[in-house]
Order: sequence, then structure tokens, then C-alpha cells
Amino acid sequence: MEAAGSASRAQALAGTKVPGADPAALTGRYRQARDAVIDAPDLAAAERRSALTDLTDRWVRDLFGTAATPGVAVVAVGGYGRRELVPGSDLDILLVHDGSRPDDAVATMADSLFYPLWDSKVPLDHSVRSLDEAARVAGDDYKVALGLLDARHVAGDPIVSSAIAERVTADWRRLAPKRLPQLREAVTDRAQRSGELAYLIEPDLVESYGGLRDTIVLRAVAASWVADRPHSAAIEESRGWLLTVRDALHRTTRRRSDRLLLQEQDEVADLLGLLDADALLRRVSEAGRAIAHASDVTWRSVERALAARSRRPRLRRKPTRRPLAEGVVEHEREVVLAREADIADDLGLAMRASAAAAQAGLPLAVSTMERLVAETPEIPVPWPASIREDFVRLLGAGADSVSVWEDLEAAGMVVR
Repeated sequence: MEAAGSASRAQALAGTKVPGADPAALTGRYRQARDAVIDAPDLAAAERRSALTDLTDRWVRDLFGTAATPGVAVVAVGGYGRRELVPGSDLDILLVHDGSRPDDAVATMADSLFYPLWDSKVPLDHSVRSLDEAARVAGDDYKVALGLLDARHVAGDPIVSSAIAERVTADWRRLAPKRLPQLREAVTDRAQRSGELAYLIEPDLVESYGGLRDTIVLRAVAASWVADRPHSAAIEESRGWLLTVRDALHRTTRRRSDRLLLQEQDEVADLLGLLDADALLRRVSEAGRAIAHASDVTWRSVERALAARSRRPRLRRKPTRRPLAEGVVEHEREVVLAREADIADDLGLAMRASAAAAQAGLPLAVSTMERLVAETPEIPVPWPASIREDFVRLLGAGADSVSVWEDLEAAGMVVR
């Protein structure tokens, strides 16, 4: 009942509308309604994001007009396109047209839309482009492409909105062998600048490695069809939690900054119903570790896939399978199970595979880890001597065992 009441409250707040009002009146009422949504104490963070997005959509449609506008569309991109508006979010908006209307007519539409948006004082990132221009810019700049991969129709001609989304997605897939290495380099540079979310005292919820930016990158990698990303409830829960913390941070500070500073952590924790800043950082760290691990796994898959594509067919050889331990082999620079391995009848296989991976300095294949999690029987206590010996080998691998431990923890095997 309480959740239903909050949802109804969110809908009511987002439903503010004054038919026939002039742009200034629409903008004034939008700001009032927006402030009410931000300050509503009974809204959960996800409900607030939804309410802010619905409210903004309605405002943009009212400003753009309900008359038929063939050939012209208003498209939400980036976080606005993903329906993830928080109090400090930019409004990323593209006015896109198919070239059938005169330039002065398109300019008039843009002015009637963007001037009231500027007057609202809500941060705005906007552009006006033809379909060809938008596709060309996205092809030249992967950052623009990332935003347009989340394009969502808001107003005007839906055919135009669909056309730009389809063109950008098709070009992203076609250019993936070139774009993904650039994106990987940008991720590495950002991680060096902003640090790793899980291990920072004052993390940036968006830019730090393992933060919200990396979840967007994972979606873009999956959209390329070169490699998939891990699909697990833990990743989605981690993303949702970081969005919730970001919402609380913006409401607490009334600033757009996404860095969780020490002096603000107790207040943010209190707003989220947590005991203190330590409890807040612990949960942020857990989310960051889950996302960073998913990113590591995904980029390994990308590197293998692009390497396989780059080989000439006449030079391709059948991949070799190098034995590492009983029932464990190396295949394509990953550790996998031998074809004859029987998890159900081999209590020590999971530990033996983990130790072999650490000793070889190689990752466990995702498919192998999934099988081990699903099929490994419960190990009796005390552990058999052979399993204890493999556990010592795993520990003895030193730094090379870190990535294996992370794989095991992400899969839930450490707790088991």
C-alpha cells in the first residue's frame, strides 16, 4: 500500500500541466512542480527519477506544441534518454530534422523550445541537427554516439526519432572494431584520473572506475554486438544503488557535483536511512566492486573478440587446449574445464581450477565460473587434504590470485 501511495504521489507531482499557457507560465509551473518532486519526502529515488522525467517530457511537449510536425522531432539523449534524471542532471536534448523543412522554420522551432528551457535555469545540453549531420557527428565522436545510443522520442515526428536511433546504432556496430579500442583507452584514462570507486574515501559516483559511467559503457559494448556484458541481478542492483546515492547527494548539497565528499557523507547516509558514513561507503564500495568486475570481464571478452576478427582466415588455427591441472585447461587465454571434467563427482574441481588460474596468471572463463557455481557440490568440513593443498596454491600465487578472488567473490563462491 505504501509503495502504491508513493507511486500515485509521483504521478500526481509529474502531472502538473496548464493547457494553453504561454511559455513563461509553463516554465514557471514546471519549476514549481520540479521543486515539489525533488523535495517530496515520500518518494523513493527511482520514483523521483521517473516523476522528474515524466514532468520534463510533458513540459518539453507543451513547449514544442502538439501540432503535427512532420520531419522534425525532439529526442532525449544521455541520462534524460535513459529516464535517469536526478536533481542535478543536465537535460540532453537533440532537435533533429530530416531536411524537408526550410532552415529558418527549423530555427524558429528551436528558439521556441530552447529559450524557455534556458530561462528555467535547469542545466541544458542541446543541439539542432539534420539526420545526416547527427549521424556524421556520432560517427566521428564516440561520446556523441554513446549519448545517442540511449535516444528516446519525446515530441514531434516519431519516424525521425526512430531513424536517428537506427542509424546511430547501425553505425556503432559497423565501426565497433575502431570505436571500442578508443572507448577502452578512454575508460583506462578515466580510471587513472578518478580512481576506483570501491577504494576511494571520496568517490565520484559517475566518473570513478566502477561507477555509473562504466554501466553506460557496458550497455554500449553490448549494443556493438562484439561482446556481451554480464547480465546479473547484482549489477543492476549496484547501478540502482549508485543512482539512489546520487539522488540523495544532489538533494543534500543542492549542487550538481557527483563526488561524495567526507563532510557530506553523514547527511547523505541519514537521508538514506543508514547508520553513518561508514555504512554508506561500505555499500558504495560493494556496488563499485561489482560494476568494476563486470567491466573487467567485458573488456576481456572484447579483446578476445576483436583479436579473433583481426586474424586472416587463412592464418587461423584451431585453438589449442593446454592442460593446467586435472580436468582444467587453458583455452584462448582463459581457464576452462576439460571436456571430460565432471563437476558433480569431483569435489575439488572448483578449487583446483581456481588455483590453476591463479598460478597461470589467467582469468577463469565466465562460462566455466557459471558451471562451477551451479554444479559444485557442498564440500565437507573439514576439507579433504587435496582441497586444502589447492587452497594453499591459490594463496601462494600472490598478486596473480587477485583477479581470481574477484571472479570467485562476484560469483558468490567465496561465501560458499
